[in-house]
Amino acid sequence: MLDRRCSPRRSVSEAAKIIFNYRHVRECTVRDISDHGACLHLTSSDIPDTFDLVRDQSAHTCQVRWRGPHQLGVVFDPFFVALRQCSDSL
Repeated sequence: MLDRRCSPRRSVSEAAKIIFNYRHVRECTVRDISDHGACLHLTSSDIPDTFDLVRDQSAHTCQVRWRGPHQLGVVFDPFFVALRQCSDSL
């Protein structure tokens, strides 16, 4: 399988929170992460296309790139535009 990521992801198992609409919070687990994005495991399916991901002492605004059963693939802003340009050039 061809990996089109611009930066390598590393496997982790880290608790995090998804926050959207300034008040809704959902628990999730970060399964892998890179400088540009992450794969999240979650039990809730009501996650919007854009949200904030809070983990330990860091936070990222995220854009959903793909959805699967109990998983989301996200890209971090401000890398969203750069990542799209990278994948368009492949």
